[in-house]
Amino acid sequence: MRSKEDRARTNGKWIKDKRGALRSVSAKQEPPKKGKSLAKLEPVDLRAYWEIEDRDFTPWLAQEENLNELARAIGLDSLELVGIEQAVGDFRADIVASDADDNVVVIENQLEQTDHEHLGKLITYASARKVTIVVWISRDLGNEHRQALDWLNHMVRGEVGFFGLEIELWKIGDSDAAPKFNVVVQPTDFEFPTTRISSRSPLVEAFWQEFPEFCRQSGSSLKLAHKVDFWGILFQLPTTGFRIRLRYRKGRFRCELRMRGTVGKQAFPQLEVQRKQIEAEISEPLTWKPPAPSGKGARVGTSRPGMIEEKEKWPEVFAWLKAQAEAFFKAFEPRVKAMKLEAGEDEDEEEP
Repeated sequence: MRSKEDRARTNGKWIKDKRGALRSVSAKQEPPKKGKSLAKLEPVDLRAYWEIEDRDFTPWLAQEENLNELARAIGLDSLELVGIEQAVGDFRADIVASDADDNVVVIENQLEQTDHEHLGKLITYASARKVTIVVWISRDLGNEHRQALDWLNHMVRGEVGFFGLEIELWKIGDSDAAPKFNVVVQPTDFEFPTTRISSRSPLVEAFWQEFPEFCRQSGSSLKLAHKVDFWGILFQLPTTGFRIRLRYRKGRFRCELRMRGTVGKQAFPQLEVQRKQIEAEISEPLTWKPPAPSGKGARVGTSRPGMIEEKEKWPEVFAWLKAQAEAFFKAFEPRVKAMKLEAGEDEDEEEP
């Protein structure tokens, strides 16, 4: 009878390993299979996409989706645009935004290597406004400026957070370029200030569930069969794209007219020219927030301070919210109806 060793010599199915033991192998070794091919990331020159900083890059960054991408890079859920080229002393900040707790965020952009002039601007902004977060975005954050931001974070520890980011563009083959924010300087022991109760807490839910009952008992012209959620109450005006929102945010109760998308962009300036008359009718000073560059987010509103934990004051707050909502309907509904607006495809999007 032939041994395993003999068979290995003749048909190649057995060989000796390093220890002298026989093991089975295929008579003909197949070449290893090739894996799926992987493409290579290629850097893209920033100036090839954003030729002029204030004309191209700043408006791009100010768009909602791009601000939120920046927010996530520095540890925030979202950022909301306040304005572009906002006056601060003798300078103008590229972008001023706010986070979910109304903390002021100032953003300064450079598509080149950082310089001393922009560092001076950042310090000026932080001292001239009630700024909580300062963000410096550039192609290349120089070592001396990294050290300066680290020093500032140490000196103003807990009061203002200075972030330094480098932005890159990458693509694969002929794909569109994709931005990437790299955080290179950040405060080590900074906590974003917040006094917010979770919008999904049982207390907030109970408040907004009780408000419609208050209106029914006290008598109201409001149509109460509208959306009630954790964020507050949303009333739809007859014209698509216009809503009145009652909500609670960071120690303030708010009543706002919200204008979405294309119609909001058209309607806001038509309403703003009537600002004095509208505020006189509502008997409240109003804040006027124009639409973002993307055309979203136009709103007009008023607010009052209050803590939702103070349940004994709920009836007083209910009465104020009811009066404001009724006044907003009376002032804005006929004006909006009289407008000739070109509808778009983005008027029905929801926002909190």
